[in-house]
Amino acid sequence: GFNSIPSASAAAANFALGAPNLTTAGAGTASASRFGTSAAGSPAAVTVIDSKLYIADGANRILVWNSLPTANDAPANAVLGQASFTANKINADGLVTESSFNAPQGLAGDADWMYVADTGNVRVLMIPTH
Repeated sequence: GFNSIPSASAAAANFALGAPNLTTAGAGTASASRFGTSAAGSPAAVTVIDSKLYIADGANRILVWNSLPTANDAPANAVLGQASFTANKINADGLVTESSFNAPQGLAGDADWMYVADTGNVRVLMIPTH
């Protein structure tokens, strides 16, 4: 992340999400501050809606920051698609439901909805943002 828009090419970032610092890769166990990994990739998609940051990752979930983070390893405030920050099951409890994901790979949104490309379940979910 950058604290301001860079004015030159190859500007250094100020912080990294999913890693303890700017020079360490962020692999590890899924948590509120670490991305889960899988063959689907991690992180897989990012969007900002109404100043909230949403990141889909390889733990079959979407992490939610209520405001834009400004520090290394900033923990998310909420998780969608799993019962806890450390869970990483496909479709949470193994069943395709209205609140489970299998490799979410795309996020987009507007003032009312977040659209999730739930790739592994071959569907798009629409989640209210308010």
